[in-house]
Amino acid sequence: MKILFLAYRDPLNPFGGGGDLYIGEIARGCARRGHQVTFISSMFPGGNSEEYADGMRIIRRGNGFTLFARIFTLYVKHLRGEFDVIVEEIIGGPRVPFFAASYMREAIIGIVQQRHREIFRYQLPFPIAQFLSLVEPLCGLLYRSRIVVVNSARTLGELRGIGFNEKKMRVVHPGINEQFLTVTVRELDSRDNQVVCIAKARRYKLIDHAILAMKSVCKAIPTCRLVIAGKSSDVDRRYESYLRELVGRLGLSKNVVFLKDIDETAKVRLLSKSRALILPSAVEGFGIVVIEANACGTPAVVSDRVPSDAARNGYNAMVVEFGRIDELSKRIVSLISNKKVWDDMSKNAVQWAKKFSWNRTVDEFLQNLRDVLPRPSKRHGI
Repeated sequence: MKILFLAYRDPLNPFGGGGDLYIGEIARGCARRGHQVTFISSMFPGGNSEEYADGMRIIRRGNGFTLFARIFTLYVKHLRGEFDVIVEEIIGGPRVPFFAASYMREAIIGIVQQRHREIFRYQLPFPIAQFLSLVEPLCGLLYRSRIVVVNSARTLGELRGIGFNEKKMRVVHPGINEQFLTVTVRELDSRDNQVVCIAKARRYKLIDHAILAMKSVCKAIPTCRLVIAGKSSDVDRRYESYLRELVGRLGLSKNVVFLKDIDETAKVRLLSKSRALILPSAVEGFGIVVIEANACGTPAVVSDRVPSDAARNGYNAMVVEFGRIDELSKRIVSLISNKKVWDDMSKNAVQWAKKFSWNRTVDEFLQNLRDVLPRPSKRHGI
């Protein structure tokens, strides 16, 4: 098949998050299976306007406000009729939606990572946030007749509430890289006395809640340390500065460490030697990092905005009510200081993580992709 992917960030974009990883791994998987893949996305500093990578042709044009127009122009002038199917990130990233279903005549399958209203509220100026929040339901109406792939049952329910057609939505869970599945799991006593928050530096990830929780954690366990790691934000540099200022203001400079833009090998090492993953987000479509941590035998303490598809309360994670920083700190202390509880959850976490792989994700996605292709007509005598 000839497949065109439309998304805000391509797999090589250094500012990509979990949603970008999801689309990127699907695109790579399609290319590895012999399909002809073209990926159109926005430009980023240092990126080429066109290149070939991982078996894909990557085309970059414009930014969040102009990419939709650049895609329209490319399609009309050069790409119309060149593909069997279009895979479109319907809503995602700080950008104007593409609305490909309004003018592209090829078969289209959509991808939506999560309901974005809360993300817009946390990340964007009020007028833009309001505009995009109104656009979300319009997308639901425009794509009601299309198959739309989502990454969790929670996302399916949230999109159903704004007009997307439940009968047309398909849940395809993300996977994790193979290197996470070959980790030697450490016992609690052999791990550093630390917890880790791995998240892109975006306000809706609420990394500041993890820092605030550490004030109480350190009263109970003075030597405990919080390691904050993840990618830099391309839209909100000030949040990183705010986090560092907050650490100083709370007197936690000896208990909080920042690691920036770590690679996958460093992430595996960090998760393997930490006692818990902390994820206090206001919005999570899935929470791939929970599964990555679980593969390392590391349980998680997460907000109830993380779907149960990833975090099952009392099994592989402790789930707390969103925004309850006092409860977050109590759960961190109770998990990392109770060996019996930690051991049980660690064993569960490893088993849970085995359910997720990118190969499985790509296989399930391709099945849904084939379902949107027109059936070949049958003539008499054939």
